[in-house]
Amino acid sequence: MLSLMVSLLALTAVGAEGEVLMYYRDGNDIVVKNCGLNTAVISTPQACATVGQANRVPVASFKRALLSEFSVVDTDESDARLDQIKAFIQGYGDDSKSSPGKAQVQKLLHEVLANRDGPEKNGAPLQNLNKLVQSLVDKRIAPSAITSVNSTREGDQEMFGFLKQFDASRSECGTDDLLNATPDQGPAGPPAVEPRRSTWLMNLWVSVALADVPGGLGARMNDCLNRLGKESTKTSNGVMWKLVARKRDRSTGKYYEVWQDTKTLTLWGDTLDSSYSHYNAVEMALNGKVVAQKACVSGEGKRADAGITGKDFAVPTIEAWDDAVKDGLRAVLPNMGHDFWSASPNPNVPTGARNYDGKVSDSSTLLSYRSREQELSVRCVAN
Repeated sequence: MLSLMVSLLALTAVGAEGEVLMYYRDGNDIVVKNCGLNTAVISTPQACATVGQANRVPVASFKRALLSEFSVVDTDESDARLDQIKAFIQGYGDDSKSSPGKAQVQKLLHEVLANRDGPEKNGAPLQNLNKLVQSLVDKRIAPSAITSVNSTREGDQEMFGFLKQFDASRSECGTDDLLNATPDQGPAGPPAVEPRRSTWLMNLWVSVALADVPGGLGARMNDCLNRLGKESTKTSNGVMWKLVARKRDRSTGKYYEVWQDTKTLTLWGDTLDSSYSHYNAVEMALNGKVVAQKACVSGEGKRADAGITGKDFAVPTIEAWDDAVKDGLRAVLPNMGHDFWSASPNPNVPTGARNYDGKVSDSSTLLSYRSREQELSVRCVAN
């Protein structure tokens, strides 16, 4: 279970396997540190024996990411999603200094659920709930707002997952900048955790197994293997997934990862930072065929694809989602706690499209449909 503990100006989140992540505000940055496994209760930032390198995230970027993670898009969200929002509000707003109180949380959630099929479906109750989330986000990262909150080791797992996208304990790998670096010239983009010369040399002796990876991805995979150690995962379904690239973006402070499902050879990019209506994600003809990609070719799309060149990323079809779910993508890909668009239309309703709910594991959710006007998350794939 996740633990959220606040002490002085630092918060720590403890993951299911005992990994401790700390974050605190320092001026106009949020500092995120990995304090290692099974660390004792930490009372100050100095008490965290940082693994790898600390990450600095612009406050504005951290705010946007939190709001994107914990705001409610509409009342059609699953009960699991609303439970996640409730856990966040209660976890962050249960102290006398920043909380509107559990009673108000319960009242707002009740109003949202009561209006799920009513005339105010996405009206005032939902807006009030998101205002509460906005208020708590603002207070939680204010320079002097974080003081002392009692907590237990039972908390919101999504918060730990949220912080992992800022975790700098693992280096960048597999990026164009790193693969094109020379012994005397570092990467042109954000620096790696520590200067290395091995990548350039490694390209001279890419292993036969990885050199033959379809799509010329062997050098990227081998770079991730050499820099980060064991960067492949076999799911319970028996399918091997390999990390292709991991890149930090300076503007957001996030790390974005691209993984390959070695069964289908599909590359899966990270979750884009913003939500999109289906109309803004893809352009479709009247017959339901995609005629142009929008979200995946945007700046956000390229950022979420770790800047990999030479590949055409696109919104996945519902069949691609189905295959990846069967191959165990939820156990591998980061930032899965969202509702994602597919590129497949609703065959019976021209204004609808199919979606995948990444917050649940039941593949039957692949059968759900949403209005194309709704704003959902997007991931992009390439072959």
